[in-house]
Amino acid sequence: MLKLGGVVHDSIVLAAAMQIVAAWLLEESRDLAELEGCPLTRRQREVAGLIAVGRTNCEIASDLVIATSTTERHVANILSKLDMHSRVQIAGWAIQHGLKATPRELKGYPAREFI
Repeated sequence: MLKLGGVVHDSIVLAAAMQIVAAWLLEESRDLAELEGCPLTRRQREVAGLIAVGRTNCEIASDLVIATSTTERHVANILSKLDMHSRVQIAGWAIQHGLKATPRELKGYPAREFI
């Protein structure tokens, strides 16, 4: 047992938690390295990934716990930064760059199927 901040922790649990955090940090740094030079912010990349799976602005706002108007602004900024004119173009760009929505962002909702 290990006492940290007045709380007793099992050293195995603490070691496992540290491994999870380290893995997450490594994954985050890889994400940034892969998209080095990308004009989009992290949040804009999240929005682009959700657009790629067919989410509407309202659904994206709900998924990311932001206002619909904020989502609309993100979409407008993405279109401007990538010199695009439609959500379909954003979806294509997101897929091409390997962006995808994570289960955390989708909150259990199925993505729309497109033919």
